[in-house]
Amino acid sequence: QWYETQFTGEKAEVFTMNLATAGTYTIEVSPSDLDEGTIDLQLKTPGGGPLLKTDGTPRAVAIGNQGIAWYSMNVEAGTAYTAQVTGLGFEPTTGSPGVAMHLYSPSGTWINTSCTFTTSKLSCDLGPSLFTVGGTYSLAYIPTAGYATGFSASMTKK
Repeated sequence: QWYETQFTGEKAEVFTMNLATAGTYTIEVSPSDLDEGTIDLQLKTPGGGPLLKTDGTPRAVAIGNQGIAWYSMNVEAGTAYTAQVTGLGFEPTTGSPGVAMHLYSPSGTWINTSCTFTTSKLSCDLGPSLFTVGGTYSLAYIPTAGYATGFSASMTKK
């Protein structure tokens, strides 16, 4: 099975996939046209990071040089939550910068939330169907364009 992603510029988009079985996989990097240079490729397992309380308490988010900030939260099965950010800023401010929030179940499975924060969209509702089991879920905050200059994130149980 093939998975494909494309990127341009200085940073690649984060590509998430769940591999069906353990084993050896091959990653092919295929530059377009006559592009040349170097890349840094990292494979990471979702998870870890400081705990976001589900009572709305904001926590400062630090996106390091890897471009991803990992956090976790303890949830109850079948419960809805609202994710929020405050103080969101970007450099540069041109284009359509945003911060995507990726959600992973306690087993590490990616859950599509379609949640991207911008300076005009600072909250995202996460319905109860996303949380089929209780436990510790992982959150990844990933800038989609530009660089997030810092913000605070919170999670509120509905």
